[in-house]
Amino acid sequence: MKQKSRLRQKFIIWLYIIIACLGISSLQVDVMAANDNQVTLLVIQTLDTKGIILTEDEQILEYILEAIDGNAPLPQGSEDNRYRFSLQGNQSISLETLTFTAVGEHHYQLRLSDNKANTTFIHNQESYDITIYVTEDTNGLRASMVAVNSAGFKSPELSFTHSRKETSNTQPAPTSDNRQPVVNLIDAAQQEVSSDKLQPVVNLIGAATLTNTTTAVQTGDTTQIFLFIGIGIISLMLIVIIILFRRKAKPSQ
Repeated sequence: MKQKSRLRQKFIIWLYIIIACLGISSLQVDVMAANDNQVTLLVIQTLDTKGIILTEDEQILEYILEAIDGNAPLPQGSEDNRYRFSLQGNQSISLETLTFTAVGEHHYQLRLSDNKANTTFIHNQESYDITIYVTEDTNGLRASMVAVNSAGFKSPELSFTHSRKETSNTQPAPTSDNRQPVVNLIDAAQQEVSSDKLQPVVNLIGAATLTNTTTAVQTGDTTQIFLFIGIGIISLMLIVIIILFRRKAKPSQ
């Protein structure tokens, strides 16, 4: 019985811990930067430059915070219910605090500017639908904010990540017009070396060939060599015959 009671106590404790964690996480998603009747939007930009150093202009991107409702407050400097601002490099910025004076719902959309002529990056086309809920309790007005990304999920932050475009290092093949000057130079060089200028070279090569040609040495002795070879063979045969006869003659003596 004691073991069962201890197991129940542990189970209840863990259940409370799980519920508390879920409650904290839901608060982080639903209520972002809110304080009483004021809300501050924090926008984060991340640039993946692939290790390439870029100029300041290449790292600037423009964003738009648009008020879907006509009566929704916007930061100073907005026009036509739109507030434009820019971020440079890996930067996060807190927009001007929005103050709400009445109970209600206010709808916004945060997105990348459509007319930004920055072609360095593959732009993240993420957009956020932001809803501000303004309620009233005994302490006065309270504002809470919920942000939903383009996939339809609640987002704990307003972040944009852009990746640098891959560039090809290969150079285009030269066209016939680009190759024409090289062909002209080769033709000009060939024309400069005429047959008259090549003639001395040919003569030198011919002279060197004749000089290096080997001829048989003339000794002045025109006697046929085969005659001497035949005499030598016959003499050798006679010597052998004489030696053989002498060896046979010695036993008879």
